[in-house]
This record gives sequence, structure tokens and C-alpha cells, in this order.
Amino acid sequence: MDFVLSDKMKQAIGIAQSVAKEFMNAEFSPAHLLKALLHKDIGLIGLLEEMGKDHYYMEEWVEVRIESYPKSSKITDQPVADIDVKAVFNEADNVRLKISEDTITPICAFIALTIPGVGFSYEQLKTFNLNQQEILVFTEIIKSHQSLKRFSCSYVLCFD
Repeated sequence: MDFVLSDKMKQAIGIAQSVAKEFMNAEFSPAHLLKALLHKDIGLIGLLEEMGKDHYYMEEWVEVRIESYPKSSKITDQPVADIDVKAVFNEADNVRLKISEDTITPICAFIALTIPGVGFSYEQLKTFNLNQQEILVFTEIIKSHQSLKRFSCSYVLCFD
């Protein structure tokens, strides 16, 4: 299935591929994708800070998972997504419909990654300091206020 991705989501995939190369992984996993989504250029950090969430903890949490991902001696220039990332994008497409987006944006993928069994197990997500419902509620608040321009452009980036 082909997905329509926003430019920011395409950028996040490029970052995930770079992270996989840096860690000598032949493929990129949901952990690589989450690390990419937490990159400053993607626009989620401001949203997380506004929610009172510790994005530094999230970055450490995801690094532990990346470090345990299998290493490879044959690294390609563009590591491909593993099977779990494909499941994340399937769920991100469902999230896209739920929050009325035209394309899969970083926020869609981020929400999908917080659903147990999609990118990470229930046990793993118990130690992650954010859940799907919290993001959906905050996303709805932001979307309802976007027309009032009360939120900075950095928040809007995660919807682009």
C-alpha cells in the first residue's frame, strides 16, 4: 500500500535512515523513526514541551531501543523500513483519517508509535512518558485553535 506523506514526514524518514546508518543498522525500525520524529527540524519538540513532556527522556528511551537493534556489516546508503515500520505507517494512515489530515504527518506517525503493539510492545510503552490519548486530546486543542493563530509555527510543522 502506498501512503501519501507530508514533506516533514519524508524528511523524518530521511533522518531515520541516517540514524540507522550511524548505528550500523541495515534497516530502520520504529525506534529509528521515533528518534527522527524527535529531531528539532520536525517540529514535535515544541508540542511536547507545551504538553509538559520531557523530550530528553524520550530521546534516551528510544536510544536504548536503537542500541539493541541488530547491527550489520553491510550498510546501504538508504536503509529500508523493517516490517514493524510498515505497521506503523498503516496505523498512522488510520490516525490521519481520525484527525482529518490529507497526508501522513509527523503527528500521525507519532501517535501511531504510542499505540501498544504497533511499533513498541505494551511493556515497552509502560516506561514511555506519553500515551495516544494524551496526544489526541492535545492535537484536538491545537487544531481547534489554529485558526486563531494562538500557537507558534513550530506546532503547525508537525501537521505539515
